Amino acid sequence: MPGITKTIATAIQSIALLADEFEETSINKTIRDAVTSQLSELTSDVKLLIDDAKQKIDERIQTKSAELGNNADTTSSQPAYLPRSYAHALISPPPHANPRLAAQEGIRARQIMLEGAVGSKVSRLVGPEPKKELERILENLGLEGRKIRSAIPQKNKGILIEMENDHAATWINEANNREAFCRAVGPNVAVKSRTYSIIAYNTPLNVDPDNQNTIIAMWWAKPIQRRSPGQKTAHLILSVADANIANRAIANGLTICSRRVYIDKIRKELTRCLKCQGWNHFAAECTSETDKCGNCTEEHRTINCPNPHCRACILCKSDGHGSWSRECLTFLKKVEECNCRNPENALQFIPTTKPWTWTTHPEEQQPRTAADTYHPTHSLPRGDPLARNKN
Repeated sequence: MPGITKTIATAIQSIALLADEFEETSINKTIRDAVTSQLSELTSDVKLLIDDAKQKIDERIQTKSAELGNNADTTSSQPAYLPRSYAHALISPPPHANPRLAAQEGIRARQIMLEGAVGSKVSRLVGPEPKKELERILENLGLEGRKIRSAIPQKNKGILIEMENDHAATWINEANNREAFCRAVGPNVAVKSRTYSIIAYNTPLNVDPDNQNTIIAMWWAKPIQRRSPGQKTAHLILSVADANIANRAIANGLTICSRRVYIDKIRKELTRCLKCQGWNHFAAECTSETDKCGNCTEEHRTINCPNPHCRACILCKSDGHGSWSRECLTFLKKVEECNCRNPENALQFIPTTKPWTWTTHPEEQQPRTAADTYHPTHSLPRGDPLARNKN
């Protein structure tokens, strides 16, 4: 605008700025009023929804309370607590339990071992006939429904029977039913009790393994003739019939001959042949025509080795250690494979229906090295599996 003085131009600019502020304030007020209105409507709707849900919940509670009151007489006679069975453990095992291990323990819980059946009618049957005969006996004794899943003759002349379900296993485990079943199978037939093996480390040598009380059996882990001169303690293997007793010993230890000893669970180990130094069979079953020395790999028995101080491994084809060494890389690989096939090796306790017995062994939470393994000339470290090849 030509001819406008500076004062007038400044006044016009001031009026323009005030007009912008008035417009912004008006817009903000309009938005605020709209948001406030929307929030009020939303709050009202939420309140109505909560009141409606509360009314429905109250009505549902009243209905269920009436149903529970009507069924009080039928439920009062039932025990307040029902112990967990292996069936429950399979349906809802502890969160930290290995599902494969839970299934294996469920199978073991349904198994029984018959011994003394030699000469009975069942022992002369082959194929599926033993299972059919045993099912016929159970049906005559009053067991209804599905009975036996499998009946497998064993090398020790026993018969390993797996019941079909948890109901059949509970029925056969009752004392009266078990005795009647054994009598029906044969005059000398009995059910062999399941035992659990634990190891007591560094037990005083003055304990007498033949003096047994509640323990079914106990024996030294290493033959007496292989003890070192002046040796004061040795590792002792104990066999008990109750898994709860074994777990309590593992948790608390034992006092043997006034000495507190550490207890651990016996883990499943590799089967090694002392004839060919191979795996998964014993010397009595070996098909090799010649012996292989565990010290020098020559064709003679290890006990007759002319160079007992020689060290050569037939497994990994290297020198520096014998075929029996637990520092052999091939052996360590085989141990990992064995642990994969036997997930119970990772457990610190013998698994039962109690969730805490499914705790993983602390040593299995870290990788094992050759330094943690057992060597025949050293003491057995805590937690390490024990070689049980009895050839």
